[in-house]
Parts: sequence; structure tokens; C-alpha cells
Amino acid sequence: MGQTIGRAPLLAPVKHFVNLPKASVYDLWDGFNDISEGFGLTCDEFLEILRCCLKDYLNYSEKKLDNIGKAVFIIYDDDQNDLVDALEFLSSFAILSGMVPEE
Repeated sequence: MGQTIGRAPLLAPVKHFVNLPKASVYDLWDGFNDISEGFGLTCDEFLEILRCCLKDYLNYSEKKLDNIGKAVFIIYDDDQNDLVDALEFLSSFAILSGMVPEE
């Protein structure tokens, strides 16, 4: 309701992760399984997953990727408990990359 353009704007930090190849999204899933100890990701775990899975694809320095990753983590951590739900993070990256639910 009330939306005139038909699409919601993305926040600047998230735009770096739009249209990732399907293989990169699957790499994020594998990274999550290797690094995380539960479904609640800490900022350090979140950044480590991004570093190991997307640093080479995005061709960003570790510092740049960490800065962007921290900004994205803050966006996802809307209840400010210093945890991000891993399934929300992974599913939103998949959606932003144009994957369909079956994938």
C-alpha cells in the first residue's frame, strides 16, 4: 500500500551482494555450515563467512569487505542482540541474487 514505484529501495551496504552467482550463494551455505556453531551468527562468524566465500568473487580487500559486512550485520541485527539469524541472512542473499525458492 502506498508504494508508487513498485520496488523497495535497498540500503547501500546490501547492494554489494545483489545478483551473486548461484555458486557463491551455495558457497555461503557451505561456509555457514563450516564456521557457525548454531543458527545465530555473531558478527565475527558473519564476517568470516563473507571473507571465505565472497572476497575473491567481489575482489574486495579484507578491510573493505569487513566494513561492508559490519554495516550489513547491523541492518540484520534489528533487535540488537549481537546475533543474526543465519537462515534469514542466507535466504535474503539468495533472493537478492534472483534464486527461486526451489533452489
